[in-house]
Amino acid sequence: MSFAANGKLYIVCDGGFANRINSLLPGLFLANLINYQPVICWPVNRWCGLKLCSALSVPSELLVSSLELHQIVASIDTLTLLTHNVDLPNLGPRQRRYVQHLHDSDLSFVTSLLTRTRSSLYYHDSFPAWIDLPLILSQINRFRFQPQIYSAAFRFLLSSSLLIDQAFARYTALHLRATDFASNAPDPYHWYDYVRSYPSEKFFVCSDDLTVESLFNKLPNAFVRVKRSYARKSVVDRDWRHFVFDPATDRWSPFNIERDGSSVFEALVDLVLLSSASNSIETSASSFLRLSSLLGRSQLNPRINPALFKNLSRY
Repeated sequence: MSFAANGKLYIVCDGGFANRINSLLPGLFLANLINYQPVICWPVNRWCGLKLCSALSVPSELLVSSLELHQIVASIDTLTLLTHNVDLPNLGPRQRRYVQHLHDSDLSFVTSLLTRTRSSLYYHDSFPAWIDLPLILSQINRFRFQPQIYSAAFRFLLSSSLLIDQAFARYTALHLRATDFASNAPDPYHWYDYVRSYPSEKFFVCSDDLTVESLFNKLPNAFVRVKRSYARKSVVDRDWRHFVFDPATDRWSPFNIERDGSSVFEALVDLVLLSSASNSIETSASSFLRLSSLLGRSQLNPRINPALFKNLSRY
């Protein structure tokens, strides 16, 4: 893909991994549509401590930056910002008048806004309704998870007999979001009873909370992967929902959570296993769970693309 010198579109990928992908894929589509060079801004911070290149193989034509949002805004004099969050830090008066809330827009209006200036910024933590899902799906197929992630998923499937002679067994995926989901988190005891009531069915169960996963180890038809690391609290003696100021991002957040690189890596292995399931249960409105559904229809899914599980012996 080649880009004329029309301008640059900074695609800010921040928050948790799924929210970052929610911004990345539409941003790439828009950059291609208006013929701007995409610059993927993927900061390593407490919400996601894993570099983009450690998570995904990135096409060589794409530029990647580790700049935080406030650093981008401060470095460019006139910048069009299209975002889900109009309360952004460090916006000067010239920049602020270009801020546009994205939820109530349409594609032609968005493209006209983006091309007002030679530098534009896209930051949206969910897929906009004004881009058709197949167009978003075409962007995710440009990527692959790194081989180390597929290798960890492959080893777990073999050890759990969910993959036999390169053939996937039928299993149901159950993702139970906890930690900073707080009162929105699904009740693990409800789902424990559900899994127990179907003893002939196989379930892959994962969570961002060790306590939740440990509960399901008691069930013979539940398969839980042992992780090296989990998300943890930024302020240990406070609840998961507690306002925390992060000087690296120059922002306050109501989520008292920190995901280091190791915990994000473990979550991405779970993401591969969720997306490879023959069936998945919608247990919450988690963006991570919604992303697994999208990946399940993509070339990143080993059940669809078996070549992903080839030549993994050295990882």
